[in-house]
Amino acid sequence: MWKFFLNMLANISVQPVNMNTAVTYANVINDHVEIQLQDNVGNWRTYHVTTNEPQRIVSGMQQLAEQYPNNRIRAVDSNKRIVDIL
Repeated sequence: MWKFFLNMLANISVQPVNMNTAVTYANVINDHVEIQLQDNVGNWRTYHVTTNEPQRIVSGMQQLAEQYPNNRIRAVDSNKRIVDIL
């Protein structure tokens, strides 16, 4: 039985890791945008999280602006950089 497992291990070929794929996957995980609203005290609160696509960002911001017309609204990426602001 051990000979069988040793033969299986001997026939396994190790493939190199494609680092570009790993980096792309990491970017996909962090590729989100938070739609935030500034409350009366000045704190930014996240109301919606969406993918980093311009149409989805604008749509999310417009919907929030309709619900809260007198508040400031912004979109920030996963690194907390401002993408857009109303």
